[in-house]
Amino acid sequence: RIQDARDTLPARPCPSLNGVSLHRLVLHVPNRLPGASPNTPGRASGCGRRRSLGSPMNLLYRIPLFGGFCAPTQSPEESCLRHFSNEYTVPLSPKFMDLSPCIEHSACCIFCGSRGFAWAERHRKHIVLFGAFMNFVALTLNIVAACGLSDVPGVLQHVSWIRGSLGKEHGVVPMDIYMGITMRLDWVRCSESAEPKICEEWTRWYGFRTVKGGARQRSMRWDDAVACSNREAGWGSDAEAAAIARLCESCRATLLPRTALLAAVFSQVPVINADLQRSTRFGDVNCQATWGVVGNVLGFCLNATALWAFGTACYRNLPSHMAGVPVEWSLGPGFICLAASICVKLIDAACHLVVPTPRERWRKPGKRLTLVEYLRLASSSQGSEQGLATSAVVPQAALQKPPEPPEPSQRPEPPGRSAAAQAPPELKALEVPSEPLEGAEQLEQPTAPMAVKAPAVAGTQVPSGRGRQRRRGRLSGAAQGVALCFLPWPCWAASAAPL
Repeated sequence: RIQDARDTLPARPCPSLNGVSLHRLVLHVPNRLPGASPNTPGRASGCGRRRSLGSPMNLLYRIPLFGGFCAPTQSPEESCLRHFSNEYTVPLSPKFMDLSPCIEHSACCIFCGSRGFAWAERHRKHIVLFGAFMNFVALTLNIVAACGLSDVPGVLQHVSWIRGSLGKEHGVVPMDIYMGITMRLDWVRCSESAEPKICEEWTRWYGFRTVKGGARQRSMRWDDAVACSNREAGWGSDAEAAAIARLCESCRATLLPRTALLAAVFSQVPVINADLQRSTRFGDVNCQATWGVVGNVLGFCLNATALWAFGTACYRNLPSHMAGVPVEWSLGPGFICLAASICVKLIDAACHLVVPTPRERWRKPGKRLTLVEYLRLASSSQGSEQGLATSAVVPQAALQKPPEPPEPSQRPEPPGRSAAAQAPPELKALEVPSEPLEGAEQLEQPTAPMAVKAPAVAGTQVPSGRGRQRRRGRLSGAAQGVALCFLPWPCWAASAAPL
């Protein structure tokens, strides 16, 4: 009844935001961890029936690369990597366990996660962080290559994909050609020509405009219909201009699209996030290992195919002469940077391939677990990676408990006594009497030294119980021999009389 009465009550208004409420809003801890059951008890939602203030913070915690710094993680990792590899940075963390049959425990994911070497597992941090560093380098190279999309002449001159130069050593008008993803730029310096006036008239005819420094430039966008026309593509005979126009069309058709080049830049962010996610045993999962291998190999194949098509259809077929003047072509910084960033994908894929996921990830849990419980399976069995790296190796011999000496009742008889007991009756007369004879000095029987347990030291061999028994038997026989040698002669004569 009380609950029904509470449900019928109107929601109380939420107070205005003041300094205290803003402080709680920023430092509020979420009601439940990602992947936990909805029935998990937590703090009240605050004011009325409104949504918990932890939801915006949960979105903040899941921002790639940076959100983990604010997250209240339960990772046992003590280094700063716990901010990049925890339960909040796992992809799709709220629904990860619900989707785990497809993205975590599928045959493909388990196969990719279980591949690797034991030495790579011991050096997990160094290998994975090296892959992350290489991806940062690849991100920088991709940004340089993406600058080739610019239609600013000054930018295109520094990050062009193809460069051409003609006329510098043949006494004609010196000209530089810069080709990018968006446009083509022709640069002429009439001040260096033998006939500056003729150069100015010629450049004016072909649509060049004057820039500062006395140079003239002409920019043509690839999406312009007249960019590859006979008049705009080059000069010389009509046949040569037509051939250059066809080559211009081929180069324009094989250039990478803008979306592909921008995708190459933004795709580096999840790849770097995958490297950092796998830096600890607690945060390593099969889906990130699969993405690190398959995603890098697939990206390498697609981008390498596009670059190969561009180089085959455009760069190799560039004319060696224009209007009888030799032209020198070379690859620009944009093309070289993109090719280098593609090669980095193979290095990162190799880093993911040699580092296996923890063994607890190679099978589906027998019961339903939350995300934190699932991640703790790897850290609870073998400890954190730092603990494994700094733990001392104890020799096996030091761990074995030395065998206890046998009880006095179970100790075997010395070899001398057992032989005398089993001797024939004729030889028993030679035995030394157990009681001291008259006139003979009583000899002190040597006592066996007391066994002292010495602590087991690593690298030393502890004698077994059977070896100690043999040693005691040899000592007892030697003691009897010494006693017989020192007995007086009458004792020998008395004992030999019956014989």
